[in-house]
Amino acid sequence: MYFLLIYLFCCTLIQSQTVLNYQTWTGATGCNIFANSTSVPASINGAAGSITHLTAIGQPTYNNFNNAVSLSSQFVNFQNRGTEYRTTVNFKKGYGYKITVNAARILSQQSGIDSPLRLDLNNGGSGNNTLCNGFGVIDPNTTGNLKQSLNINSSSFKDYIFNYSSLSTAQSYLMVAAIPAYNSGYQTILIRKITIEETAAPPSFSLTSSPTNIACGVTTPVTFTATGSNIPNGATVSYSWNLGANNGWQYNGSAAPSIISTGTSNVLTLTPICGSSLSNVSITASVNSSTYNSNGASVLFTQPSLTIIGNSAFCSGSSSYSVSNVP
Repeated sequence: MYFLLIYLFCCTLIQSQTVLNYQTWTGATGCNIFANSTSVPASINGAAGSITHLTAIGQPTYNNFNNAVSLSSQFVNFQNRGTEYRTTVNFKKGYGYKITVNAARILSQQSGIDSPLRLDLNNGGSGNNTLCNGFGVIDPNTTGNLKQSLNINSSSFKDYIFNYSSLSTAQSYLMVAAIPAYNSGYQTILIRKITIEETAAPPSFSLTSSPTNIACGVTTPVTFTATGSNIPNGATVSYSWNLGANNGWQYNGSAAPSIISTGTSNVLTLTPICGSSLSNVSITASVNSSTYNSNGASVLFTQPSLTIIGNSAFCSGSSSYSVSNVP
């Protein structure tokens, strides 16, 4: 039986970039700037656009001195109270994301205890808080599911990087939250910019054969087909098929060479040589002139069950004998 499955991996390709620059945003008003659904200007792949924001917990404000969104938190009466808002960003299944947050912390409010900034990718978001009643009770978990946290420990604005590998499911929202450190006092995190870089899943190829079952000794041609996924738009893919020396295959009526190039064609037809041991088959793909080697795949064939059918007593009179499944 022939069955081959091969994967190739390519370079990381940035597909899109979204930049939320609160430092240049002039539309922030009120004591809860995202109390109602608010479209904040954004740069999307270099073009002007907007991203919808909505308060989830507490009351995000705008710090005009630092030109930044302000998120407060505090551990009060054994309760974790913080501030969280959500942005509508459509994160795609199978894609990876690098999220860079340019942030600082007002250190004078609470020294010696780092203030966690938490990002969370999800589909549900949280309830909408339209009030100006300070921070609210918040889930203090800084990890779990798609939650990631970094401690904001500087009064100077600097970049904090959150990396998400290939997502198993699509997500609709990016949640941004200030989480109080245990037993900490009043703290404020300031956010000037959020940059979201989307990277495509690496190209991969599956290699299948048809027919998938072939008996030993049968010389039925076998067609191998490479199927690619996550190939960048407009990319040129070319294929080399690796068979090795004395491989037991015929190609175009002659013994197959160790390497066969089919150019941009993803199909190769080989004929097994009767009685020969068939070699493994693998491919080397070139994507936009960059070469990527596949892993090898074993080639197996079905051995027929050869059984003599007839009377077990050989000299017991007239009897006929047969052998089924003879190649």
